[in-house]
Amino acid sequence: MDSSTQTAEPQVQQADNQGTPEGVVPDWGDAESFEEMVALEQQRWPELAAGNRVDDPPPVEIVRFIEEEEFASVQVDCLAEFGFDAKATRDGGVIPPRVPDDQIGALNEAAYVCQARYPLDPRRRQELPLVPAQEYYEHLVESASCVERLGYPISVAPSQEAWLGQYYSSEDWWNPFSEATPESEAAVAELYGACPKEPEGLYPPLPAP
Repeated sequence: MDSSTQTAEPQVQQADNQGTPEGVVPDWGDAESFEEMVALEQQRWPELAAGNRVDDPPPVEIVRFIEEEEFASVQVDCLAEFGFDAKATRDGGVIPPRVPDDQIGALNEAAYVCQARYPLDPRRRQELPLVPAQEYYEHLVESASCVERLGYPISVAPSQEAWLGQYYSSEDWWNPFSEATPESEAAVAELYGACPKEPEGLYPPLPAP
């Protein structure tokens, strides 16, 4: 139950033989208003229910969309409303409480409701449009030296053209943060505290309800 689980299958877009993206969305699509983002997020609810082992999900109303850094604290507070004492980890995850077998179903349903009420930005499950993708590549290249200074060996970055070809055609694209292997929660917190994993303003501001 952590922010990394809040993903769906990416929309794979093709690249030509030169690594130049074809068919790249020119904007953020149908996800500009709160209502449009709600409609986009609701498409994920069957998957979210299955992931939480909820066979008959209750009705849910999205309260607001949240940023990644809020995920753990918001989920812990929400679960507390259902009587479950979850814990936030330093790397942004959530540790659910141990409960008797007869409460597992209730805990799973509470987790589903909380994640549905306070979802992450659904645009994060899509590929970036071209210009933000280029900005993201530049950030990753600049971040590689920061990650290396913390003791993690990082491979040589591909060219921007090659990286864009990887990014839009597969799930396997160069990312220095993916190559880092912190061995503890504290090391993860140190890594992302010293080396932000994405540039500020990469995604548009979240719309208000």
